[in-house]
Amino acid sequence: MSVTKKSLEEKLRKKAQYHLRWANHNFRILESIRWVAIIFSASTALGAALFAGYPWSKYVLSILAAVPAAILIVDHGMPLKKRYEWHALFRIEVERLIERLKNGAEPSKISEAMLDLDEGKYLTFPYSGEPGQPNAPRGRGGPDKTLVD
Repeated sequence: MSVTKKSLEEKLRKKAQYHLRWANHNFRILESIRWVAIIFSASTALGAALFAGYPWSKYVLSILAAVPAAILIVDHGMPLKKRYEWHALFRIEVERLIERLKNGAEPSKISEAMLDLDEGKYLTFPYSGEPGQPNAPRGRGGPDKTLVD
């Protein structure tokens, strides 16, 4: 079945919105955990200066000091920056396809280009996992092939 220009553009716009939403989501999480690390680090330094003489301060300050390290481990283990960039670049590619469609490209060619883009990008998604392992975890489906009705 052939795809109409309008329905294809709508599907491409939904895909662009989806990737924009996930790019923003990953960026907000990334920035939030980094700010928490900065705040806890500053709190530890301030606490060490102000409460050094109290007997409980060493326990509280050691906990405060451990939080930034834990956040760095989480930040390193979950490649949020790479995911943010991946979704942002995917969205840019989809927007380019929308522009090509508006400029008179054949819907079938754009649909085919989108399928190729999906297949190529799917293989580069930055999953968190063991280094050297295949990018896509086992049990995940393949790229989105919903552009063709």
